[in-house]
Amino acid sequence: DNIVFRRVPATMSAAWIPQAQAFYTAQVLGVLDKVHKPIFDEIQIKRHFLNSEQDFEQFFEGYGVSRKDFENAWDSFAVHTRLKQSKVLAERYRVLGVPTMIVAGKYSTGPQDVSGWPQLLQVVNFLADKELKDK
Repeated sequence: DNIVFRRVPATMSAAWIPQAQAFYTAQVLGVLDKVHKPIFDEIQIKRHFLNSEQDFEQFFEGYGVSRKDFENAWDSFAVHTRLKQSKVLAERYRVLGVPTMIVAGKYSTGPQDVSGWPQLLQVVNFLADKELKDK
């Protein structure tokens, strides 16, 4: 109950920027809940790599986003600001891989640090509880 989960796309490589930009574009357009899983499935399951503005523009059109709205959001100040912020966060927390979970702005962990997802969630809950007790 005391955990707020916030997704921040990784921009550790130039190749990852279009996917992060698509994430923030969807956020700005208010369609993130509608397109997030389909984008993940398209890339990770179907192995159809969406790597460019044009790829994402076509994809978003399939979910009812007009070309004009997409283009305006893709190149918007809001999207570019969020991209810069995600880079700053990755550097601040020394993110080396994904997924990485940051707890209370102090602790960084991921599945590579434990023996699997159930253990990762146990560690995150432990750290969150520790923070509550320490306050």
